[in-house]
Amino acid sequence: MVSENSFHLQSQLRPRSGDMSIDSAGNSVLPQGLSQSKKHAASKPRFVEFACSHVEVFRYVMLVTKIVIPKQFWGCAKNLKLVQLCIPFALQTLSSRLTMHRRERIYHHATARNQLPSPRTPRVLHR
Repeated sequence: MVSENSFHLQSQLRPRSGDMSIDSAGNSVLPQGLSQSKKHAASKPRFVEFACSHVEVFRYVMLVTKIVIPKQFWGCAKNLKLVQLCIPFALQTLSSRLTMHRRERIYHHATARNQLPSPRTPRVLHR
């Protein structure tokens, strides 16, 4: 199981402080003292910082779509706009599924079968 304290992303720069030691290869040595440990823990990113809203996902998808797929594929600007209008509905469905799953109102087998429970369905907890 991965916890937010179990690793440090190599893609993100760590702030170097004057009292952190580095070896001959340039890698930092694990903090030894209490003050070094606090600074090291404060520099680690938390998983919460990686979360984003469905609006940010939509913007990312649209930017990637514009960059990756050539303009000739769409034929005209009207076709691209048509796809752009359809994507928010797909992301809205995905967003609602994620929200329901976070609140445990949807089960894995229902997701696998592509079935969403109706709002009138009573919630049954299996223990």
